[in-house]
Order: sequence, then C-alpha cells, then structure tokens
Amino acid sequence: MEEQITHIIESAQAGVIAVINNGELRRIGWEDLQNIANGNDTTAINNARTDAAEILKRKQEADDLRDTCKREAEELDAVAAGDMLICPECGDRHHRDDYTESKIEDNESVYTCPSCGASVDDLDDLDALSLSDYLAAALEIEYTADSSGEFKACRVWVGLGGPNICIDTARRAVCLYWWGNSAEYSIDCADEVDEIAAEWWEALRA
Repeated sequence: MEEQITHIIESAQAGVIAVINNGELRRIGWEDLQNIANGNDTTAINNARTDAAEILKRKQEADDLRDTCKREAEELDAVAAGDMLICPECGDRHHRDDYTESKIEDNESVYTCPSCGASVDDLDDLDALSLSDYLAAALEIEYTADSSGEFKACRVWVGLGGPNICIDTARRAVCLYWWGNSAEYSIDCADEVDEIAAEWWEALRA
C-alpha cells in the first residue's frame, strides 16, 4: 500500500492523472490523498473508480462519433473517386473493393455483389454513383455567400435528428453533432463538392 500511495502522490505533484489500482484513473486532490495515506477513508478510491468509468465511457462515445464521421467521409470520397458502384440487379451501392472476386474457366474473373450475390464480369461496366446524385439526395443544403452573393462554401446535411451529420466544405470535413458532442473527419473532395454546390447556388439566384 505504501508503494501505491507514493506513486499517487508523485503523480499528483507532477500534475498528471493519478493511477489507482488496476490502471483506474483520476486526478486526486491533496485532501483525498491524505485520507488515503492515513487510512481514514476509502471514499477517494471509490470516487476515483467512478470517475475512471465515466472517463472511459466518454472516450468510447467520442470514438464512436468519430468512427461515424470516418465512415461517412470515406463513402463520400469513394463517390467522388467513382468507386461507389451500383449493382444492376438489386440497385444497392457498394465500394468496388467490397465486390468479391472469383476465378472461373480460363482464369477469368467474376465479381459478386455483397448484397444480392449477382455476378458481373467487369466492374468497369457498372454504373458509378455520381457525386451530384449523392449530394442531390441530401436532406438539406446550406449555402454560404459573401456580401456580393458570390458562393463561398456549403454545408450538405446527410443526417438530421440522430445524429446530425453534414459535409462542411469550409472545414473540409464531415462534421457530426449529437447532444452537445461533436466530431469531424477530413475529406479530400471538398473542392468537388463546392463546384457542384456553386452551380446549384447560381441556379437558385437566376
């Protein structure tokens, strides 16, 4: 116990999060440290365990939100690159890498849709989802323009209500907002999104 208390005190003096039992974390005040050292009260340790659980929970929630942004951003970039293919049988869209390649006679390849199992001889024969069609299916588009009406950026909302997700070209990222929390993940195709949105903005002004 003395070795553990010494480590806690040294950690607190260094201004870092203290370590208590099995790697559970909490920044402990000097009064709590004194209580632990004197063996007068175990409340500080119990509080530390509770705080550690809350810290880990919040970190997991933040990681989950960022993973959601990442998936949306990667899908968007795949659409912009022409890699989001539409199955001619079921109409589902999948990244070209998600199609399963199999070898048949004469070592020829066929590719199988992950949704319906339909086979195609050449992925390049499939229609790719265009970026303009992807953006046209958005729930809402907010345009940003300067005082002269010239288009500057946009926010394309692809999710509303739970959580709220948008493509924010000013931030060059997919952004997510949910119950006071937020996350974002950068995209490579912000310029392409702006090019399409600028055309739509001019059409609205015409």
